Amino acid sequence: MSTKANMRKGRGLWPFFMAKRLAWQILVDFLSLPIYY
Repeated sequence: MSTKANMRKGRGLWPFFMAKRLAWQILVDFLSLPIYY
């Protein structure tokens, strides 16, 4: 029971972590633009 609940919780948090990673990548790219140009 507890393992199934943990899996469900992890699956629910997965999109949040992916979105956070993507947002950080975009932020880093945006901040590094003045350096390239």
